[in-house]
Amino acid sequence: MANNDTCEAAVEPRRAAPERVSAPEKISTSITPAEHQEQAASAVTARTVATEQMVTLGTLPNLTLSADAVSTESSAVHKALTQTGLFGGSNPDVAALSRILGPMSAADRRNLESDYKQQFGHELRADLKEKLSPKDYLAQVATLDRVDGRSNLAGMVNLSLETLKTDPEAGHRLLRSTLETLNAPALAQLDKQFKGPDGNGKGFLQTIMENPDVSQANKDMVRTMVLGAQPREAGPSEPGVELNGKKYATVGSERTSSDVVAMANIALKAGDLRMFTEAVGDESPAARAALKQLQADPKFTAAYQDTFEKGKSATERQVAEDIRIEGRVSLATVIQGNNNVWLGLLDNPGNTDFALSNATARERNDYTLSIWRADQQPPPPPAPPAPAGAVLGMIMGGAGLVGSMMRKSF
Repeated sequence: MANNDTCEAAVEPRRAAPERVSAPEKISTSITPAEHQEQAASAVTARTVATEQMVTLGTLPNLTLSADAVSTESSAVHKALTQTGLFGGSNPDVAALSRILGPMSAADRRNLESDYKQQFGHELRADLKEKLSPKDYLAQVATLDRVDGRSNLAGMVNLSLETLKTDPEAGHRLLRSTLETLNAPALAQLDKQFKGPDGNGKGFLQTIMENPDVSQANKDMVRTMVLGAQPREAGPSEPGVELNGKKYATVGSERTSSDVVAMANIALKAGDLRMFTEAVGDESPAARAALKQLQADPKFTAAYQDTFEKGKSATERQVAEDIRIEGRVSLATVIQGNNNVWLGLLDNPGNTDFALSNATARERNDYTLSIWRADQQPPPPPAPPAPAGAVLGMIMGGAGLVGSMMRKSF
């Protein structure tokens, strides 16, 4: 069953299509850290991302589908799209669509679209648009348009803007996470991709600034994230994006400590602790320098504590202080065996999400064990990753999945 809030699909076993043919290719193109981050932010499952990275690095051979296999998969896609519900209404199997299309190479997806039209007389994309919700449609189109080894960033931006209509918090998180790790050339390329083949469309930044569903705080954050604290017009050979008829130089992931400070102040003004964490929470020199600068500013500290700590529980204050001092929530607060700490976090699921979305696998396991200790029960053996994730999923009611998509692990 698909999770419509996150556009993630539950992975279920299915019989492989016949005649998968291994065609090893030596791939010499290296993947930059930014591209790895782009992949991590994509809508494909973690398992598919890992497989694609190994193929790109040459660890695994590139797999292609024979014509018969493509035809089999095309039929499976049609079956998933035309599935009916208990009372005869249309009930497409979105999980099956993701399971079929996600692991395919770009070439196989193109072949599948061609075969689908030959078999059923319709364009696949037209059927997707007719049968699926707008959010599910955009998620599947983003998969169809994905380039091997890279996520479809334009598709992710469009998906985040669509998500805003039904879940503003998730949509805003997804929008920021899609853009925050891109460097200047990648942002310029995204702008070009948004404008379309003829170059006459709107760029991504202009589109975001004009979208009424994007909050002003998030518009300010995205603008600063992309252009820096002091935007300037781009030179003739500089990568840039268009906004209000002018081409501005992009800053992107090469932002300075002044840019990070400006982003932190936008988050503070908005009263958004997660946004603040995203601004200062990475390990870049600029973020570390900005955090020290903010800690040394007594006016900022007073405003921060007034916004995020005043009138809050002890747990909420500790969470906010962890973020102010370290840039992320320390799970040491949770695992010291104090019942009130972890119970307080459970009473404030937003803070639990802050902590867990920044936690390492080891910290998540420690968190699970801390719950057992709080109940004064003998601790179980160290939990494997899946059970730990299941426990956290029950705690957060699924919200952590979106958070983990959008936040970097430390």
